[in-house]
Amino acid sequence: MYKKIKDFFTTNLYWKAISVLIAIILWFIVMNISNPTEIKTFTLNVSLINKEKLDSSNIVILNMQDLENQKAEIKIKASRTTLDELSKKINRENIKLIIDLEQFSTYKIGDKPLETTVNLKPDMPNIPYPNNSFEIVSFAPVTANVYIDKIITIEKRIYPRLIGKVKDGYIASNPILSSQNVKITGAKSVLDTIEKVYAKVDVNNQTSTISKDIDLVAYNKEGEEVNNIKFEKTSVNIKIPIISKGVININEPKLVGSLPDGYMISNITYEPKTIEVIGDEKDISKISYITLPNINISNLTKDTSYTYNISSVLERNKLTLKNGSTNINVKIEIDKAQSKNIVLTSNNIKLEGLNSEYIATIPDKISFSVIGKKEDIEKLDNSKIEATLDLTNLNEGKHNIKLNIKLDNNIKLSKDVYVDIDIKKNEQNSSPEEESLDKIENTETTSSVQETQDSDITEKTQ
Repeated sequence: MYKKIKDFFTTNLYWKAISVLIAIILWFIVMNISNPTEIKTFTLNVSLINKEKLDSSNIVILNMQDLENQKAEIKIKASRTTLDELSKKINRENIKLIIDLEQFSTYKIGDKPLETTVNLKPDMPNIPYPNNSFEIVSFAPVTANVYIDKIITIEKRIYPRLIGKVKDGYIASNPILSSQNVKITGAKSVLDTIEKVYAKVDVNNQTSTISKDIDLVAYNKEGEEVNNIKFEKTSVNIKIPIISKGVININEPKLVGSLPDGYMISNITYEPKTIEVIGDEKDISKISYITLPNINISNLTKDTSYTYNISSVLERNKLTLKNGSTNINVKIEIDKAQSKNIVLTSNNIKLEGLNSEYIATIPDKISFSVIGKKEDIEKLDNSKIEATLDLTNLNEGKHNIKLNIKLDNNIKLSKDVYVDIDIKKNEQNSSPEEESLDKIENTETTSSVQETQDSDITEKTQ
């Protein structure tokens, strides 16, 4: 058996090869002569033609991208040779299912987009091959929905938008744009959604002036970017001065003179108490406060307001107010006053800070006058008035010390009160021996000082 198989594959090889070749040729001949008919499906995208016709008519297809991406298929019946020819790349790319856009160029579009349904049309390539006839069995889709709108041009204001925060101690001043407005072209329904056009600039940690070209971006009311529009110019130059900032304190004005008898100042207010300025860092460092002019209250009998403009002070120091007004408003509130004489005994006065080596003697009674509104004066309880004398660091001898008196906010002293105090050694804390020793030490010290002084005088005489 093995020998027979071996002989089959090893003997008469030449004739066997000739037989196989003849069989292949005969198969091709039979196939070409019979050339059976078959059906083949071709998959493709929908094709849009004559787009330029729309541009010249100011018409736009809103769902253009969806149409171009829509998948389609065509079933073709033809001979095998024809189908093979159609399957070649050069021919397959020319098998199309088309929408002719020229038909929309004469449409009249109102204020709203127009929706219409159109028929798709197959388009086949010409095949330079014998017997190249074929039949389109079917294709899909047969129709498509098309949304049409008119093209218009509008003008929108450009808004600068700063992203981030400049470095501490600096401020981004008002941006300066090379153009305030920009023209935009596109479908009316798309342009109607534009809320604002922004030029975004990153100012994070910046310390110096920014000047650069920034691309424009349009946004709708929801804050989403609006696409499929055309800007007349895609960018704008924007300049943002980055300058130093500082805070200047406003000092309360000094009151001079005295109110007429029977009147009192119930309150003094002024605003603002600080202002924020911008300018060169060196100029800002030169000024830390502004003092308002003195106010003479000698003839005031009613509430009075004053306005001081500090613009000249800022200009002189090359500074600019960051925001707000350069006016400082001062208001002095005046009420009719009622006076009352108060008498405090020494038991009502607290002594603070007296060294334990000393004792202090103060008057048995101290009287002073207070003023305030009638209703507040009538409510004043003398026993609840707190008065203290600060004797810290005072030595033996006579002193005149200000009496610290705590009153209700609406009651004031007619004038400051001073008390005569006599401070002496506390003899109860010293023993006889210590007292005698003190006298000896004091005598020796006095003698030494006297001798030194006499010596100085002598030297000056010489």
